[in-house]
Amino acid sequence: MPRFSLDGKVFLLGVLFALLFALLTQLLHMGGLQKSSFGVFLLAGSLLAGLALFVWFIHRYVTRRISRMARIVTRLAAGDDGSTLVPVLCDDEIGALASTFNQLLVRNRQMTRGLEELVDLKSRELFRANEALLLAAQVFDNVLEAIVITDREGVILQANPAFETVTGFRVDEALGRRANLLKSDRHPPEFYQQMWQQLTTVGSWRGEIWNRRKDGEIYPAMLTIVSVRNAEGEITHYIGTQEDISLNKLNEERIRHLAFHDPLTGLANRVLFADRIMTSIQRGKRESRQLALIVLDLDGFKAVNDTYGHAAGDQLLVEIARRLQGVLRAEDTVARFGGDEFTALLPEIDVPGDAETVAQKILATVSEPVAIAGHQVQVSASVGISIYPVHGEDYQTLFAAADAAMYQAKLAGKAAARLAAG
Repeated sequence: MPRFSLDGKVFLLGVLFALLFALLTQLLHMGGLQKSSFGVFLLAGSLLAGLALFVWFIHRYVTRRISRMARIVTRLAAGDDGSTLVPVLCDDEIGALASTFNQLLVRNRQMTRGLEELVDLKSRELFRANEALLLAAQVFDNVLEAIVITDREGVILQANPAFETVTGFRVDEALGRRANLLKSDRHPPEFYQQMWQQLTTVGSWRGEIWNRRKDGEIYPAMLTIVSVRNAEGEITHYIGTQEDISLNKLNEERIRHLAFHDPLTGLANRVLFADRIMTSIQRGKRESRQLALIVLDLDGFKAVNDTYGHAAGDQLLVEIARRLQGVLRAEDTVARFGGDEFTALLPEIDVPGDAETVAQKILATVSEPVAIAGHQVQVSASVGISIYPVHGEDYQTLFAAADAAMYQAKLAGKAAARLAAG
């Protein structure tokens, strides 16, 4: 409590005024002046003076300080920072009120500053979040991969512009439809069952898939799907990204073709031919079947090169390769080992005579004239034949036997076929 309260001050002021008024009245009475004009004037003046003193007191110690607090509150409402404090003049109720009011002002200023710092921090966080959202939107709209967002049932909710480029479906016509509108017939039901099982258990799936464009074209894609879960761990959405890897597949196929085929003629090369003949030998062992290996070397090829140039020689090799493929069956393999040397595999024959018949067809088709650079060019071939398992039970032995037979045919006058010595 204040040491001398406002109530006490008012009471003391009233008592003092009453005593002074009583004393004045008594003095006037003793002097016989109470009913005179001077006495009345003196009493009225003392009353007015007391009232003025009381009004001054109320203004000095109550009204002025409360008004000041009211002005500060008004400024606070208008946006003032609350730095102006109310002076504490006396240790009374108004002084206590002013002190408490000042504490409230200080606390309000502290809270205001804290709120301003918090608002500033949240504003910066909101700005960064907004920038991140804008960046994510830019990425979503400009990435080359098709992006699809679906609900938990697989219904498409959103797709990016690349989705139309990859699939042919406009975004507006894809919205509301299930993601299986891209499904092709290349995968069995078990493939998709395994995919969705992994999505629900692991939360993601990635792999190659064959999809179907709007125009019906089947294309390979690298597909990645991730599941989105809520705070309770329930799947709410799926996000799928797919990249058209048709070009990659084409390049892989080209690389694979170059690795196993002759770049000039497109025939199998040594590697592919060796793999196929070894596979045929294993099958022949299991099923007790015979196979034939044919080696042929062109006669007169060097003269074509020397006379007409290497470009003409290449044309001749391409034509010979085409003719050899026309003579052999679909299950047979013809290969070019380099230069003017070719080989052929007959993976299934009944008797060695079958291979000799094919060799005669080869001799006939090779010897036919070839039109090159306005000239008729004619070559022949020397052919050697080996039979599994008569002349060997492995690739190296069979090839050596057929190669030796081919050289025997060449030494005997060329344009002939020889069966390896058995």
